[in-house]
Amino acid sequence: MGDTPGFPGLRRELQHIVADRGHDRIAEFCIVLRDSGDHDPIAYAIWPRQHLLYRWQATRDTAISDATLLHHTPLDLRRDIVRSPSDQLSTYKVTLSWVRDVEAQCRAHGEHVSIRRQGR
Repeated sequence: MGDTPGFPGLRRELQHIVADRGHDRIAEFCIVLRDSGDHDPIAYAIWPRQHLLYRWQATRDTAISDATLLHHTPLDLRRDIVRSPSDQLSTYKVTLSWVRDVEAQCRAHGEHVSIRRQGR
């Protein structure tokens, strides 16, 4: 992921996340890039053990060296999922079918990344 245009700091960002939230010595993530239509690609990092999903928007702006973290708070895959779009009363909620689609893309095309927890 570090060599993917628009996401040069993604591995470092995952290391910060693991340092802040991780409990295990090694955290396993699945990362998948998704086209966002007319916009720059989006990277999703699923942390299955913690039931979290992070999202980054890529940038083509050469003045910005790192991907921009869009969700400072990750999606909690136990709490932030609704069954259908009609249940989506909040902008941070996602549908179960959307999550399953991201997970399927991750299994099929994603990069599996292990991040070792530093310190502590």
